[in-house]
Amino acid sequence: MLLPANRTEQGWWQDWIEPERRAGRIGTRFLRGRLRFDTPDHDYTKQPKGNRPPFGVCLIIWRRDA
Repeated sequence: MLLPANRTEQGWWQDWIEPERRAGRIGTRFLRGRLRFDTPDHDYTKQPKGNRPPFGVCLIIWRRDA
């Protein structure tokens, strides 16, 4: 699952992600830089390809064996 990485101070992160991460049931991978999301109907001749969110992101990885 892809989540906003700079939201780690939020209650939902502290309530739902941190306890599972500390218990080893999920992993987190913080991605460097900002992702670019493509838009199918975007006119690429006028602007650079894709859109970037104003924040970094991380991957949440659920562990099957935990």
